[in-house]
Amino acid sequence: MKKYRVIHIPASRDFYQESLLAGINKLDIDARYGETVERLSFLNPTVLYNAIKEYKVNAIHLHWQHNFLISKSKLKTIIKSVLFICQLIIIKISGIRLIWTVHNIVNHEKKYEKIELYFTGLIARCADKIIVHCRRSYDMVSDILKIRNPEKIAVIPHASFTKIISNTTDRHEARTRLNLRQEDIVFLYLGLIRYYKGVIELVDSFKRLESRNNQLVVAGSSRDDQLIGQLRKKAERLDNIHLHLKYIPNDEIHLYMNAADVLVCPYRDVLNSGSVFLGMSFGKPIIAPRMGCIPEVLNNEHNLLYDVEEKDGLFNAINLAVASKLRLKEMGNQNLMRAKEMDWDDIAEKTVKVYKNI
Repeated sequence: MKKYRVIHIPASRDFYQESLLAGINKLDIDARYGETVERLSFLNPTVLYNAIKEYKVNAIHLHWQHNFLISKSKLKTIIKSVLFICQLIIIKISGIRLIWTVHNIVNHEKKYEKIELYFTGLIARCADKIIVHCRRSYDMVSDILKIRNPEKIAVIPHASFTKIISNTTDRHEARTRLNLRQEDIVFLYLGLIRYYKGVIELVDSFKRLESRNNQLVVAGSSRDDQLIGQLRKKAERLDNIHLHLKYIPNDEIHLYMNAADVLVCPYRDVLNSGSVFLGMSFGKPIIAPRMGCIPEVLNNEHNLLYDVEEKDGLFNAINLAVASKLRLKEMGNQNLMRAKEMDWDDIAEKTVKVYKNI
């Protein structure tokens, strides 16, 4: 009997997709990445290309939809979005199922937000099944996209990365290699640097700390030269703010994580956060806003959550971390214990159940 075949698009090939596909393929399902059609980026016929190329495909699993919808101008965005919806209709008519995991309802920059929201609603109508990662996402997707059939949405939690990421460096060695003082509290921001992630606010809040026995490491790359310029200016002449403005390869993540006492995820806006699961997987307490799925993932007792609408919310959370210095390790250990329970095999089983039920 031929295996059930699922194509995942777009192919980000990050920890999330790698772990999910590996788990699914253990369960006698042929799950693979789809190919992105780069040459026709405006028209972006990726869905049809993969449906034709993999002519025996049973389903297409859509993840981040934004690049299929958003273009440089409003007119191009509308044309591009219409063409994408047409592709989805064609594959539906041909009998190929569509599963959509909602990582974000609209793009983080909110570019042409109303247009994207309209076409995102059409994607929801085309989808045979929608996957979300928490109850908060379920409520938001149901409400914003007007999903009237509650059974159309499946809640499948995110998993951790404890079994995936190499971790071969201890705290002392990591701090030595990154030129950080051993006795200080080290706060870490790790990941792609974009405005919605609140890195500017993080630097501003950190600079307000009275004690100098704290270090902030900002590690990650950005495509926004203006944002990088702002960060460099704000950190200028401060020896306790360390900017590692470069791509951090997977085999160096453990170096930064092990050097840190606290991971900071200072989002302005977020629905799901892979960084939170990364921090938990390394046993770090996490500073993050009470937003999206984060409160469902993080135990408030072992982390430092704040209200994004509160004027000094982020600063107060950082200050509380400094005051909780003696508890930080135990707080992180509690996160690690919980992370070990979040297994990708379980997530894969639930995802395969979705495939089979449609």
